[in-house]
Amino acid sequence: MQSNALALTLDLIAGALESRPSLEDVIDLVTTSADATRVANRDTGVVVSELFRNACKSVPVAGYAVYAVVMR
Repeated sequence: MQSNALALTLDLIAGALESRPSLEDVIDLVTTSADATRVANRDTGVVVSELFRNACKSVPVAGYAVYAVVMR
């Protein structure tokens, strides 16, 4: 690649990165629980309904379950 083409490519990449929104503005971490009364969580059904209702194109969803075992 010639140096002027490389410079133009790097300028285009830099411009694209500057105009891209930050992850904090795009990603929202929400903890949910079926029983939202014990901890400061949101109800899972409410969050999922809100995600799909407000989606413009797609909704990436990742899930996991954490179970606490109390030893006595």
